[in-house]
Amino acid sequence: MKKILLASMALSLAGAAVAGQIDVIDSADAQPGTYFTPTDAQKLDSPYYRDYSGDWGWTHNALTDPFAVATLNISAYDVDYSSGERDEIFAWDTQSSAWLSLGFLAGGDNIWQFSSFGVLASLFDEVGTGLKVRIDIDTTHTSPYWGVSLAKSTLTTDGEGPGNPNPGVPDSGDSLLLLGLGLGALQLFRRRCA
Repeated sequence: MKKILLASMALSLAGAAVAGQIDVIDSADAQPGTYFTPTDAQKLDSPYYRDYSGDWGWTHNALTDPFAVATLNISAYDVDYSSGERDEIFAWDTQSSAWLSLGFLAGGDNIWQFSSFGVLASLFDEVGTGLKVRIDIDTTHTSPYWGVSLAKSTLTTDGEGPGNPNPGVPDSGDSLLLLGLGLGALQLFRRRCA
């Protein structure tokens, strides 16, 4: 019974490792009209640090496997939300031919931080064909004028982690950790059976 339980645990861990999906859009993707910051040293440089006149958008790759939950995670630098900065994130809904508000960036002052947005079920078809996202920077357009830099946008499903919020840092994600745990459990099971 102990061996069956260990095998079941190992398979569960291995299965959990591939359940979620992740699509990362950052400076390496070079989509025209995007301004993801390549390195931390460039976070306050033009054209990456942008104000209300610099709104822009990007498109995620399609995530087509069945999923129950989708989350958009946007890494931003210098979001002064508590002081009144409002940077709004939108996703395109083909069915209604409109940009739907997902909410505002809620990061922190002078740090890279993810803001997470639950993707509405009505947008799951968009996730399956390539979710279009845009940012309206400093929606108030009143003094003081706010600026923000983005490092990456990650679209995840079924609890997959967004990775590291800093620009230029590879996203290993939680799946590699879970895969390692699953493979370790399988190895333990194999040794005990031998």
